[in-house]
Amino acid sequence: MGARVDSPEDTFAAEHPQPFVEGEELERAARRVIGVHSCRVLRREGEALPYRVRVVAQGARRVSVAKDIQSAWFTLWSLYVPRRLFVVTAVRSKLDLSPERRRLQLVQCTFTRAGATLEATVALFAGGQTFEGRVAAPAVSADPLPLAAQAALVAVAAALPEGRGGDLVELRRLKVAGVRVILCAVGDRQGQVLLGISRVRGDERDAVVRAVLDALNRVLAEAP
Repeated sequence: MGARVDSPEDTFAAEHPQPFVEGEELERAARRVIGVHSCRVLRREGEALPYRVRVVAQGARRVSVAKDIQSAWFTLWSLYVPRRLFVVTAVRSKLDLSPERRRLQLVQCTFTRAGATLEATVALFAGGQTFEGRVAAPAVSADPLPLAAQAALVAVAAALPEGRGGDLVELRRLKVAGVRVILCAVGDRQGQVLLGISRVRGDERDAVVRAVLDALNRVLAEAP
């Protein structure tokens, strides 16, 4: 599928000849931008334009780093990446970048439809790294909430030592004292059922991911 053209930046990127630049070169240049701690370029084989650029930056620079990286790449190589493809995670202190810090933060939960398939992508951040999980299902029968939960579990498993993840057992929408919440049950590899809950603030799918993280808090805390 081609890029969706829905903004002046997308139009320019689609019409502009895009050179292929090695991902390591792009990431190295991005890290030279003030306030950028790390950058990861994600793209499909043979394509010059990334489909996602994940950046970890200082909190005060969160709004401006995507534009600065976009300008740097265009100046150096004439590669133009629309800003909507950037996902920027802000960190407030150096502790958030420590490899020992295992608390996972939700970066993004998105859904894309390709033909008859619906795919959920969840990105989590911890210890200076971004972990991504993807799960796809037939669009005609896919329920976005379980799909988001399963993608979150794949992302969590990527952040944990092998064998320390979990499987979705049950997912429910509830009202507690008039407050909308998502309750999830996750089965761990030791046969225990772990429960997590998250208040719905806006998108239910984000609440699903946070409920999964709440269920696995102890597992994450105990991970080496």
